[in-house]
Amino acid sequence: MKRTVWFLLVVTAVFLIGRPAVQSAHDKTTSQSSLNMEEDGMLVHWQVPVPQFSVEEQVSYVEIPDYLMTEEPGEYLLPVDAKLIAVPDGAQPTVEVISLKQSSYPLMHAPAIAPMPAGVITDADGQVIGGDFQPVTNANPQASALVSLDEVGIMRGVRLMRLTLIPVRPQQGAYLVAEQVSVRVRFNQPERSALLGDSLQMANTAVSDTLLKTVQSMVVNPQQVSGFQSKPAASLLSRIQTETTSSPTVAIEVSEVGITAVTYADLAATGFPVGSANPQNLHLKHDGVEVPIEWIGDADDTFEANEQFFFYAAPRFSRWFNGDIYLLTADNLTGDRISTQSAFPDGLIGGQVLLDTTIELNDLYMPDANFGSMPPGRDGDRFVWDFFKSQGIAERDYSISLTTVDTSVDAELTLWFIGFTNPSQAPDHQVNVTWNGADVGSVIWEGKTAVTSTLTIPSANLQPTNLMTLTLVDPPGVTINGVWFDAAQVRYSQNDAQIGNALQFTGEATQHKYSVGLANTIDLRIYDVTNPDSPIKLGEEEIIDGKTVLFGDPSNGPHNYALANLTGIISPDNIRLLRTLQTENTTGANYIVISPDAFMPALNSLVVLRQSQGLQVVVEDVQAIYDQYGGGFPVPDAIHDYLANTYANWNPIPEYVLLVGDATFDPKQYRADSIKTWVAPFLLEADPWIGEVPVDNRFVTFDGGNTDTLPDMMIGRLPVNSLSETQTVVNKIVQYETNPEFGPWNGRIPFVADKGDDAGDFAAHSNTLISKFVHSPWTEQTWYLNVTQDSAEELHDSLLNTWNQGSGIIVYSGHSSQFQWSGIPVLHVDDVASLNNGARLPIVLEMTCLTGSYHIPDLVTLDEELIRSETGGAVAVWGSTGFGVATGHQELASGFFQTLLIDGNPVIGQAVLAGKLNLRNFHRDLLDTFTLLGDPYLHLNQEIPENQLYLPAVNR
Repeated sequence: MKRTVWFLLVVTAVFLIGRPAVQSAHDKTTSQSSLNMEEDGMLVHWQVPVPQFSVEEQVSYVEIPDYLMTEEPGEYLLPVDAKLIAVPDGAQPTVEVISLKQSSYPLMHAPAIAPMPAGVITDADGQVIGGDFQPVTNANPQASALVSLDEVGIMRGVRLMRLTLIPVRPQQGAYLVAEQVSVRVRFNQPERSALLGDSLQMANTAVSDTLLKTVQSMVVNPQQVSGFQSKPAASLLSRIQTETTSSPTVAIEVSEVGITAVTYADLAATGFPVGSANPQNLHLKHDGVEVPIEWIGDADDTFEANEQFFFYAAPRFSRWFNGDIYLLTADNLTGDRISTQSAFPDGLIGGQVLLDTTIELNDLYMPDANFGSMPPGRDGDRFVWDFFKSQGIAERDYSISLTTVDTSVDAELTLWFIGFTNPSQAPDHQVNVTWNGADVGSVIWEGKTAVTSTLTIPSANLQPTNLMTLTLVDPPGVTINGVWFDAAQVRYSQNDAQIGNALQFTGEATQHKYSVGLANTIDLRIYDVTNPDSPIKLGEEEIIDGKTVLFGDPSNGPHNYALANLTGIISPDNIRLLRTLQTENTTGANYIVISPDAFMPALNSLVVLRQSQGLQVVVEDVQAIYDQYGGGFPVPDAIHDYLANTYANWNPIPEYVLLVGDATFDPKQYRADSIKTWVAPFLLEADPWIGEVPVDNRFVTFDGGNTDTLPDMMIGRLPVNSLSETQTVVNKIVQYETNPEFGPWNGRIPFVADKGDDAGDFAAHSNTLISKFVHSPWTEQTWYLNVTQDSAEELHDSLLNTWNQGSGIIVYSGHSSQFQWSGIPVLHVDDVASLNNGARLPIVLEMTCLTGSYHIPDLVTLDEELIRSETGGAVAVWGSTGFGVATGHQELASGFFQTLLIDGNPVIGQAVLAGKLNLRNFHRDLLDTFTLLGDPYLHLNQEIPENQLYLPAVNR
């Protein structure tokens, strides 16, 4: 339905509050606003353009040319203008309206409410190409303030705030329309300084830091960017650096629960100094806690070739690593050793040996469903086993084997579910459970939440082989019902069967004795592992016929036990020395490369180039970072904390970070065709539609606390999976900067736009960017679906031809999936193989969704293919790992182009930073989701020859 449109013509009133200050030497003025600096703040004046009102389906809308919209879900949808302000250290800023001219306009219809992110847009084939919106039910919008001053974050020590004007506001049946507004911002510093007199000195303090220069270019008061006003608190280091000693540290990697042996030969093979280490001074730690070991050898101070030690391995779950890691060191202090306790069984009655069987498959990755923010699974990851939908698959069967079950004793069944729908009715979900055909109960819960439920399985229904049936039932009034099934666990009593060489079980709540049959009892060990990090060795057990062991609880319980004969003692999966940092003694750098050592030989030419440009460059092994900051685990927190340490302690403070290596959301490779994760992604629930996405931005957020998402360094990633891929990408970067192909190709900027729809007029967005930023010597080309091009096929062919001729920057605006532009498509990942633009490499700016999703484990995304192409493609791509909205994309692109094309700053990382700083407070998710695949210190080729005839090379 078309909107009815009219313009404002009403009687106005003028309010004067205070009086304006004298204009200072520093003004920052636009056609609609002006700014004057004062001694302790600034005076800002707006001349608001005439609003445009419209009505659609009995809802009133208002827009102002060149103003953005607030877009906070559930609040009024109103035009807004905002200015970024640098705030001096220690200031307590306030804002005061000192002059206001405003009008009152009758409000005949309900004002528009900003919708909430929900659902997705799909193409004709059902492929997701964007996020959708839904009205907010029971919205209760709050009165909008005319002006506000809000925290944005801290960027490299500089506190930033956003001064926001909402000139049109609903109030008591009318629109209040501000025509002229003047406000005074006071910093209220504890010790006020003459800011105007010191402005030149303060501006100069930021010049040596290239990222603070970008901050200066984006704020209205650049003289306030005095730099490094604060440092990150030590509490921001979320993991403690691994404790190291003068002796090497051994990582003992385990994935199996049980009594575990480490031998002299095991340690010698790693390079651990077994010849000089005193075995009495060995220390084993698990997550920072010392774990006692059982020494198998004599009591002297020499580690001999036939000696070893045992410990109880109880691996914790990790979403990043298949198993757990124990750390072994040696020093001059005596290490903890396992104590002993009697388990004499006489006088105790027999008890049940309770076993736990867990059934779980990690088949489904929840964010793939695009249901937004969801609780994690029982282990903290995002993988589940199965799904149920009331309008789909509502019943499933599962086979569960309990080969040694005692069918005379009831069992307990524990189930884990997660709801992924949330209708207005309560409760939302019900799952009925049957066991071998008998009803054992129901699980009922509410909303997008996780639930754990324990049911009783009567002994009459237990068998060695069992069939569990789960059936989704719609509670009264519910028509939309969907749940994920995460896992199940059965706790049952074991019969008298012999079970092999090792066993872990739980005893009774009060003291009992237990009879356990093993294959044999040679060199039998019984550990009380109720506290798995402090096991106790039990003695005085009774052995019957060499195969059955009888022992008792040392006290009331329940206790957990581990038994193993000689054959049942297990070995670690891997034993290795922790790596030391190559930058252990480094005190400063501008540019940090983090890479697996396997890819480092390909980085030499890039390192030399950056050094020749005046940067201090260091290269660090990602495994060493994991070892020293993650306890050996390949966790993203380790990379963050390593960089946080450099930010807090190095001089110069690093500005640019390059991650070299691909990554996936499936680092444990649950899926058979998942590739290896080389450099961990920072996975976070950052996208309103998807939920968890990779946000490399969070590797470099240090200042301002956990809620501050402004980057303190600029980061990029080369999503490579081999040495040869690394060499290809590095060669492209180095050649692009040092030996670019001659010709005017790099002055061309093609703009590609999808056909417009409710999500945005993408051609109009492109035209706005062109009019503002593309001036001589740059030249635009436009390829707009259904505007300049009649069909997707025509646009597709024209785009590939243009790409092969060469372009400096290519811009796409519209819908996308991870593999293509537009739902048609106009560019697909399969097209990249046909690109032969060689050294005529563009920087690609994608004002769209999903194309930067490098973390998909089993498919290659469009941006990855463009970067890794051997015959051309792109030298860098800035795109999104999530969805987002077109207005936020426009803000990003405007800051990006302002830096590169207007300010003439060629560094891509600084253009990315400018785009992020240009975001209003309504699109904070884009700070995280927009990800640079490429080198953040890449320099745009700005040398554009004029009046040259350029003929592309022809291969014959």
